Amino acid sequence: MKTIIVPVDFSSTSINTLNYAVDFAAALKADISIIHIYNFPVSFGEMAISPDMIKGELEVKWKALEKMKTNLLAKNEKINVHIALKEGDFINELNSYCNALQPYAVIMGASNKDGLEKFLLGSATKAAVKHIKYPVVIVPPGYLYKHIFKVGLACDMDNVENSLPVDEIKRLVTGFNAVLHILHVDRKNLKENNAGNLVDEIAFLQSAFADLNPEFHFAKNSNIDKAVKDFVEENNLAVLIVVPKNHSFPENAFHKSQSKQLLADASIPIISIHE
Repeated sequence: MKTIIVPVDFSSTSINTLNYAVDFAAALKADISIIHIYNFPVSFGEMAISPDMIKGELEVKWKALEKMKTNLLAKNEKINVHIALKEGDFINELNSYCNALQPYAVIMGASNKDGLEKFLLGSATKAAVKHIKYPVVIVPPGYLYKHIFKVGLACDMDNVENSLPVDEIKRLVTGFNAVLHILHVDRKNLKENNAGNLVDEIAFLQSAFADLNPEFHFAKNSNIDKAVKDFVEENNLAVLIVVPKNHSFPENAFHKSQSKQLLADASIPIISIHE
């Protein structure tokens, strides 16, 4: 049975992410597993935390998880929902949980942020994108699920045979019976026709995704973020797949201005899949 894991911290972002996840899971006929990972401090100031305080806090957390489960079942009574409470380092516990359940995907939310950016990943989501080997779906704040008819793939056309996780991408696209749209943005040869240099890469992608009958899109733009945003809007995409290179996605995507803006402006969920 397919399983969708949703880490939560009981915030409004978690609630929105869960609402998205239940529809995402229903479309795939998958189960949902909600997990809260906590790590209690040893003390508050000079006061040590007593066993009774820990027990009481754990009861509060468990009741909150049970309420989340009840609310999801009220929204879709046919879906199977599981809850888990784990203590320890967030990424270590999430990794262990993923390895045990081997999920179809992990779904996490982004938070609102004042200023120029529309949203920013918290440290937990960044860590998951960087370290979790399963697909991580990042849901923009307030985003409501819409049926996934079209899936976008932002592809750099660089050694795709050895760097692109073809099977994982096919599994996701076929799971939704969606159409795959592949975008390549040429940022360097803006005045030249560079298509001839991509013949081998395109041929591989056509062969690898032959069952999906993918549609290819090419853009020349020094601003890759705008090119991808236009690609998403013009093709009415429901999700966008990105493949971080060398596990550098969190740093490159959220700390370097150009790549950071792509995700800050994202209007749809982004699925991160490692090479």
